[in-house]
Formats: sequence, C-alpha cells, structure tokens
Amino acid sequence: MTETERMKQGYIWEDDDENMALQAKCKTLVLKFNELPPEAMEEREALLHDIFG
Repeated sequence: MTETERMKQGYIWEDDDENMALQAKCKTLVLKFNELPPEAMEEREALLHDIFG
C-alpha cells in the first residue's frame, strides 16, 4: 500500500515525494482560488473541482 493510499484510507502515513507534490499543487490551487474575485464563479467552481475532485 502506498503512502497516498494509506492517507486516503485514514491510516497514519509518512510524507513522500508524491504526497509533497500533491500538497504543493493544492496550495497553488488554493492561492489561485483566493485571488479570484467573487463574481468569477465559473473559474472558482473549476478550481474547487480540481482541489476536491
């Protein structure tokens, strides 16, 4: 079982390169989301979909 699988199933996991890359990607997406004006609903929805799946 990979560390990402352990994380998704609620087990204790250790950070690895895959998890660190995922975290960096999510931080970037959240930053982009927070910088958008409230009226940019389509872009905000797309970013939320990218962040949460």
